[in-house]
Amino acid sequence: MADRGLYGAPFLFDLAVWFHRLVTVVWLKKYMHRAYVFSMSMENLTNQLGALTLALADEQNLIVTAIAGANVSASALVVVLGLYPGETIRDAAQVLSLSHSATVRLVDQLVEKGLVERMTGQDRREVQLRLTRRGKLVRQQLLKARADLFARALSRLTAAELRVAETLVGTMLATITEDEVHADRICRFCDEEACGDCPVEHALDDPSGLPTGAR
Repeated sequence: MADRGLYGAPFLFDLAVWFHRLVTVVWLKKYMHRAYVFSMSMENLTNQLGALTLALADEQNLIVTAIAGANVSASALVVVLGLYPGETIRDAAQVLSLSHSATVRLVDQLVEKGLVERMTGQDRREVQLRLTRRGKLVRQQLLKARADLFARALSRLTAAELRVAETLVGTMLATITEDEVHADRICRFCDEEACGDCPVEHALDDPSGLPTGAR
């Protein structure tokens, strides 16, 4: 039988198998490392996003309650009525996610402060709400203070980063929007005149963008 030598076929085959195993191990290590880094990065991002949203919400609540002289839900109703005059108690309760009785008490408070007035609707059994002149001025103050707060949070971003942030925030808003009622709740403090291209409305217009179960 002829001598195949040191580098004969059996040896080369074993070498190829060994090399393949080595490459596989290296690839797996790199993949696992990247997966671990991604997991840690995601945990870090979600943690920081939670801290940011909580900090901004806390600051916003302090500002609006100080301006309106009423609680957060009452302040939100002042904003909503500026855009939708004639809302009923039932409408307001739905947007604010409050019971009918709690909404009545809230409206009583705003009427007493001279920010809201009641009107008799077409159906005399239903009361409609609208802002007074003072209520409209307070609404403008609320929207400006809110805009100033978020502008300060964004102040260190470059123009390019702001464009990226706008896209990312819009995508997240569209992702969490469930239905029309939920959309109204999300936007209850929004200055809709300043939001020319609302991702929440887009999510409603395109049901495929809504979460599964909300379509």
